[in-house]
Amino acid sequence: MGEYALYHNTCIKLGTCEDMQYLRADQAQLVTVLPGNVDPVREGEQIRFRFPFPDEDDVEPGAFTDPERSLTLNDVRPPEDLSHRPVRFTSEAGYTTWLACPQGPPTPGVRFRRTGASWACGSCSSARARAGCS
Repeated sequence: MGEYALYHNTCIKLGTCEDMQYLRADQAQLVTVLPGNVDPVREGEQIRFRFPFPDEDDVEPGAFTDPERSLTLNDVRPPEDLSHRPVRFTSEAGYTTWLACPQGPPTPGVRFRRTGASWACGSCSSARARAGCS
């Protein structure tokens, strides 16, 4: 499920599935696509890039140290026509599952109870804008 590319003739990890935790949009043209992996230039509209934190302007593609870095946006409402994406949940025991975004439309048979944590799908910025969320 990892996505890889070449950067200065070195294989680097870009991210997992459509989440490019190790690549900002402004760096997409700097990497060389490897066969069977995502093309961040050609598929840029279908993937999520790392948020461009100003203190990371000098970090090269693939060299970001915190793939889950995030920031909180208070009082921000997503557009009404926003397409919510699944959210990945993991447990300390090593289980991983994907569920519909709790802030999206109701899913039949699935109930969510909020504990105060702040998270959302990659498209949903009302609770959290993440670099490589979901």
